[in-house]
Amino acid sequence: MLTKSAFPLLLLNMFLANLSMGLVIPFVPELLEEFSASGQAAGYLVSCFGLTQFLFSPIAGNLSDRYGRKPMIIIGLVLFALSNLLAAFASDLTLLFASRLIGGIGSAALIPSIIAYIADITADDQRSKSMSWLGASMRVYYRTECRRNACGMGNQDAILCIRMCRSAGNALQLVGIA
Repeated sequence: MLTKSAFPLLLLNMFLANLSMGLVIPFVPELLEEFSASGQAAGYLVSCFGLTQFLFSPIAGNLSDRYGRKPMIIIGLVLFALSNLLAAFASDLTLLFASRLIGGIGSAALIPSIIAYIADITADDQRSKSMSWLGASMRVYYRTECRRNACGMGNQDAILCIRMCRSAGNALQLVGIA
């Protein structure tokens, strides 16, 4: 049976986990200028989150199976909070990289645990509906990110960005990622 109070909170946590992946992207030009860094550093800054998440997700999934879903969700949220605090007070590029790496580990702890927790609390006949809601909460991030990034662009560029994001979101949904 689906726990009514836990489900919306899990959807919110999944949205936040996906939101933090691209949170730094709109601020990259200012960060590069502030820390006197190159474009290569910007690429590393954006990609280190995903790489860390990729490497730690299997480990976090095993820990979630061994110690439970709730502790891993809490650990993921704590790591996210730590990551964001570290980013807010970063005085150099190294601390910003550490923040992104910690955020990737937090995301790795959250995402598999949330998926497994939703599978655990739903009945078999409601599981596909619950997973669809979960996918929608993940997809909202992609739509929100595109529209947020399009705000500072010219009209044609904004339309192109929104179309590209819509296509990327549809492609991700087809392969079961979003």
